Amino acid sequence: MTAFRNRRFLRMAGLCGVLAPVVCFGLIFYAISISPWFSWQTDALSDLGVYPRPSALWFNVALIAAGLLNVVLVLGIGHWLGPGWLGRAGTAVALVGVVALGLIGVFPENIRSPHWIAAATYFLVTPFGYALLGAELWRKGRRAHGAAVAATALGAFLVMLYLPRDGLAVPEMIAGLLLSGPAFSTGIKLWLEGER
Repeated sequence: MTAFRNRRFLRMAGLCGVLAPVVCFGLIFYAISISPWFSWQTDALSDLGVYPRPSALWFNVALIAAGLLNVVLVLGIGHWLGPGWLGRAGTAVALVGVVALGLIGVFPENIRSPHWIAAATYFLVTPFGYALLGAELWRKGRRAHGAAVAATALGAFLVMLYLPRDGLAVPEMIAGLLLSGPAFSTGIKLWLEGER
């Protein structure tokens, strides 16, 4: 990859990282706004994706788009970090997680087993991948950024495991927002790196 193509790829990956949470949460909140039946206390976010509800298209497109944008971001992070087993392992694990995010939208909640497998993979595997990437950032001297990425990943994992709840919507939203933080901040760093 030439230096120009390398910079262009980093900028594209960075842009994807910035856009992913904006597109995803924008569409999810729109889906919620057209769903007067939705309850934060008793529902899961995935209830929005069940057809023929009007919210289904918006919710499922949100997750598919976020999955695709995050795939490009994670590939960019892997390229940015360069060689090293920790970075490669983090990239591979995070890729599994963000592909699963898109698959949550491909397989709505009423397609039970594939949906639950995709959702569990996203919420439990993605934090592990981001924690590895955070450790690699730390190892390469980007300590503040690495610590923030690892801490938010751990926070997302703990929220899904231990937050008391009746419905899943609140912990899903908190975990999703926590995982979006490293994506957004690293996206900005990749964009700026690509401009050099």
